[in-house]
Amino acid sequence: MRLFKTPPLVRFSVNRARPFQRFWKEEDSMETANQEEKQYAMNVVLTGKMIAVAADEVTKEGDRLPLTNFQSWPYIEDEEDDARMLKFEHLLEARPCLTEPERESIKDQVKQVLSTIRYNSPRKASKALMEMENIRLRDGREVRRQMMEAQLAKDTEAVERA
Repeated sequence: MRLFKTPPLVRFSVNRARPFQRFWKEEDSMETANQEEKQYAMNVVLTGKMIAVAADEVTKEGDRLPLTNFQSWPYIEDEEDDARMLKFEHLLEARPCLTEPERESIKDQVKQVLSTIRYNSPRKASKALMEMENIRLRDGREVRRQMMEAQLAKDTEAVERA
C-alpha cells in the first residue's frame, strides 16, 4: 500500500530548439535588476603617516563584501600618487563583476576621500568623512590594538590548553 502518490512528470520547456529558454530570460532579467541595485562603500583607516582605503560592495541586507584589499596613500601628495591610483584601478579591473561606470564611481569615491583628508584639518576631515554616505572610518591605532589583543588571546588560549 502506497501512502504517497508519485507526482506526474511536468515538462517545463515548450521550445525544443532551446530548452529552458523561458528560464534563461528570467535569469537575465534578475542579473540586470541586481546590477542596478549595487552599492559600494569605502573602508578608511587613518594611521600616523598613511591613509589606507579599501572598497566594499554593500548588499541589500547591509552586509559588506570586500572588493579590494587596502591600498595606502601618504597624507601629503607625492609623485607616486598616480602609480598608486593605477594599482588601485588594476585591482578594480581584476573584478569581472564590475562594469566600467561602477569602476569610475569607486575611483571617484576614493579620490573624494583622499582629497577630503589631505586638504582639511584632521578634525574637519574625520567629521566630513563620518557625514559621507557609505564610508566606514577607522583609527589605525585602534585597529592595531584590536589585532594585538586578538593575537594575545590566541596565544593565551594556546598556553592554557597545553
